[in-house]
Amino acid sequence: MNVSACLMEKAALSVNRPPGVTMDEKEKLFDTIRRIPAESLDYGEWCKIGMAMKAEGLPYEAWDTWCQQDPARYDKEKNDYKWGTFADTLDAGKVGAGTIRYIAEQHGFIFNEPDSSLHFPTETGNFQMDTGTNTAHFPPVSFEAFNALSPVGQAVEQIRALFGEDEIIRIVAGSFFDAKRQKYIPNPNGYIEATAKEIINRLKAAEAENPTDALTRVLSPYGFHEEAGAWFYSNPLDGKGISDKNITEMRHILIESDEISIPEQVQLIRDLNLPVTTMTLSAGKSVHALVHVGALNKAEFRKKFDYIAKKCKEHLFTVDEANKNPARMSRLAGATRGNAVQTLLDCHIGKVNFKEWDAWISNLDHDPTTKTLKSLIVSLPAKSDLPPRAPELIPGVLRRGHKMSISGKSKAGKSFLLIELALCIATGGKWVNYFQCNQGRVLYVNLEIDNASFLQRVAEVAKAINADWRKAQENMCVMPLRGRPDLSNAERFTGHMLDEFPRGEYAAIIIDPIYKMGIENENDNSIVAAFLGQLDRIAEQTGASVIFCHHHSKGAQGFKSSIDRASGAGVFARDPDAIIDLLELDPPTYAQLDQQSQVDNVLLGNPAPTAWRLEFTLREFPPLDNVCMWWSYPRHYFDETGALKDADPMEKTIQQKGGQATKELKDREAFREAKSLKIQLEELATEMEWKNGEKVIAVSLVDFLKKNPKMPQSIGTYRTRANRRPQLYGWLKIRKFGGETYFTIDPKIELKDTT
Repeated sequence: MNVSACLMEKAALSVNRPPGVTMDEKEKLFDTIRRIPAESLDYGEWCKIGMAMKAEGLPYEAWDTWCQQDPARYDKEKNDYKWGTFADTLDAGKVGAGTIRYIAEQHGFIFNEPDSSLHFPTETGNFQMDTGTNTAHFPPVSFEAFNALSPVGQAVEQIRALFGEDEIIRIVAGSFFDAKRQKYIPNPNGYIEATAKEIINRLKAAEAENPTDALTRVLSPYGFHEEAGAWFYSNPLDGKGISDKNITEMRHILIESDEISIPEQVQLIRDLNLPVTTMTLSAGKSVHALVHVGALNKAEFRKKFDYIAKKCKEHLFTVDEANKNPARMSRLAGATRGNAVQTLLDCHIGKVNFKEWDAWISNLDHDPTTKTLKSLIVSLPAKSDLPPRAPELIPGVLRRGHKMSISGKSKAGKSFLLIELALCIATGGKWVNYFQCNQGRVLYVNLEIDNASFLQRVAEVAKAINADWRKAQENMCVMPLRGRPDLSNAERFTGHMLDEFPRGEYAAIIIDPIYKMGIENENDNSIVAAFLGQLDRIAEQTGASVIFCHHHSKGAQGFKSSIDRASGAGVFARDPDAIIDLLELDPPTYAQLDQQSQVDNVLLGNPAPTAWRLEFTLREFPPLDNVCMWWSYPRHYFDETGALKDADPMEKTIQQKGGQATKELKDREAFREAKSLKIQLEELATEMEWKNGEKVIAVSLVDFLKKNPKMPQSIGTYRTRANRRPQLYGWLKIRKFGGETYFTIDPKIELKDTT
């Protein structure tokens, strides 16, 4: 066993243990340890002995004295260091007196019941195994219902649990003794292959004829030896072979281990809540647990095996790594093996399926220490001792360690707004040129946008707001999780965040958007409350503000309260500490917009600026007045002119005017675009001669950029809207002349505001 797994205290599962052993028991325990030759143990066993000694209250001197039995490996400095890494309580570790007992058994010792004291056998090689050992630390396994069944009954129950009646299964009864490995191994030529229903009927018929040794009689014609036992393939076959390609459904993974005692294995399998279909005692050193994973292909099967093995190892349960392929054999319940029976211990235990288990195990080690309600009660402190509030991240809006939601309709530029917020926190800038942010490190969890496109967006926004790129590089990090449902599930994500990110590493964690985090039903208050509870845990334990993006419900939003516009359950409107809602406005026809921003958008083929209002619902601060702003790709900026102060919501305008309002709004947008661009171009217009001699007004793109150095240097083809509204756009065209691109203006067409 890898010793690093032994030392993972936090991975130890809780097992009812006594607080320690008495002095007499300590003396007896040390006497037992003295008799275990240190030189015969491997490194993992050596560590387990030390861990068990410290957990049971034995002093360091006892450990050091025992280690000196192995002078070839004895190292005082190493002993001192290793002892310091061991847990000093039973509750913190998974090893104790039972572990020492098991190691003693493995080295030939026998327990003399009823007092379970250790003694040496009079003759070597007289090893005996007691599956009920260590009952003080591991309660006896309870499987009376299955143990009461006959061997045939156990085999039938096992087959029924694992296979459909029409699925083909293969039982391997034949075996031969491998002298090199000193064990019996399966003989692939000695087998029964039929449907599960046929085999069950055959077994029942044999038992009905004569219940004595019925299972043995069925297996014997195929080479069955009671010393060897019997096996079966744990997944259904196609009847054409026994390789992985012949598996018809990759349903079960075999989990087994022979590195810890049988009672420990049973207890760990139960405590780990694995979705086990059957658990069978192999009549050897291990328990066979067939875990339901439902893999679609071999790659997924192997991936799930590696994941389960990793999680088991974290909990001091190192499983056999050889079981990574679906065509694996397990032990057939009811068959005799040596002096024992391959016993069916349990069926259908743990979580219902792999998905539920995955969510549960990912969250297992991240629950805060359980406290009683009464222990949480505190008296009011003196006024001078009142705890300070958490520092403000966005003054007047949001504190560190609190949650904030930003909601708006689809394609409202929410991601750009959040990117700008992240940059402003990272650099200490002004968000939307209005809210001064306190500087701190930011983690942006990107669930929706391709990573390359997202990084380009960040660069574009940074350029538009003149953010300090060096500071942004130092303080802003991105976690690209698009296409990673294995990590973006809320419970798994929370588990990773709490496990991997120390408190204080980030001032803000931005999650964009939350609908990608596996919320099964965003209209269910209990489900949403549980999800937001996960975000609470992240905020509480990392100390970071958790900011997330959500979307509006369907329909007009202009007549709704800001907290009621977000889609889904009402919890979304009540849970966050701060709620910011984006509402689109219908701007006045001649609102004074920034001409340069309009020209930038028109030349790049982007839509004209749109008007928006930020509305606030705050828990920690006094009410905040609405903030009006423009959304001009790729940034939002505060409306300093006040032109939007009295603007109506866009949906309200459309609802009042009907379909005609939509056309008017489009024409109004088109007029603003055309007017601002024409003003810019006419300042540089020159008279040029076309190929046919026709004289037109033209402007060279090169000259235009020289006169406007702030314009982006890479301007794509401007797509005119002549086909849609020729009265506005017919005058502006793009033409090639002499290898250069020109914007040409037809002077015959007069630009008029048709709205």
